[in-house]
Amino acid sequence: MTGSVDGAQRVSQKCLAQGQGPSRPPVCGNSCQDHLTAPWAALHPTKAGRPFSGWTVHAMVNNRLYLGETSFRDVVTTEAHEPLTDPATFDQCQRILNARGEPGSSRAASNSGYYLSGLISCPQCSCKYVGTSATGKLRRYRYYTCFSRTRYGTAGCTAPRIDADLLDPAAAEALIAFYVRTELISTAIANEHTRRADDTAQHTAELDTITGRITATQAAIDRYLAAFETGTLDDATCGTRIAALTTQLDQLADRRTQLTDLIATPPQPVGPATIEQVHRHLADILRTGTPGQRKAVMEAHIAEIRFDGDRLIPVYRIPVDEFRTQVRVVGRAGLEPATEGL
Repeated sequence: MTGSVDGAQRVSQKCLAQGQGPSRPPVCGNSCQDHLTAPWAALHPTKAGRPFSGWTVHAMVNNRLYLGETSFRDVVTTEAHEPLTDPATFDQCQRILNARGEPGSSRAASNSGYYLSGLISCPQCSCKYVGTSATGKLRRYRYYTCFSRTRYGTAGCTAPRIDADLLDPAAAEALIAFYVRTELISTAIANEHTRRADDTAQHTAELDTITGRITATQAAIDRYLAAFETGTLDDATCGTRIAALTTQLDQLADRRTQLTDLIATPPQPVGPATIEQVHRHLADILRTGTPGQRKAVMEAHIAEIRFDGDRLIPVYRIPVDEFRTQVRVVGRAGLEPATEGL
């Protein structure tokens, strides 16, 4: 199994070009997608002859095949072919993707005036509602519209549009009112803490298993090295197997670290005074904050909004580990460092 040199090198070269060389952090995600769907992509379309989509870019920058690795089940082979991109570029892409993919306040919020974009699920096609607008004779009208309807018209979806100027303030006031119910929130947090405490025994058992597998894997590596030193195993076979075992050992070590953190850092209880403080902070941001701050708070505390007949029901996300009401907001410049000539 080998990688597609053509497609991978195009993405790698484009990322490096955005950073003006290997010493500058490359860009990926939405910014990379914008460039891959720009006129540049007309000369380098996908194999299907279409522009690069966000999903395509995401899959490409996540694919370790471009580092020269191949895998089958739990066996990973390194240096299976010549790498299609350098490890520094690949690792930088992962850091940017991981930062953008974290939920709540760890994710950067866009400075958009549509606070609920992407939070409403269409009752007909299950796509998300996005912000749209129409300009009338007297003013500009803002809506939330199903993505399928936005892209394909009523032939794609006939779900109704929602007046954003009515929904945004209603959702904000509903979120503020929800945090008045301190007893309900305290009970939900306590139940989650109880569930996590019940999982501690399972995590401890898994940690013991992982520790045993790490010991066995390290012993296997030592046996392969001993066989190579005595001349009973050739270089190619030994190198391939040791590389696979080393990768497996790294994965086990990462999981051991995760389990150790889960066991060692139990969640702290949250009292009514803390919830009331968050309530006041939420009310201040949602009523007097900037559009970017309001959108950030909405994304951090609303998991989704569902249709129930002709009603909209919000599903709230309670930050069990730590209450956060401020999220870093991305302005028009975006996340990536400034680059001359672009």
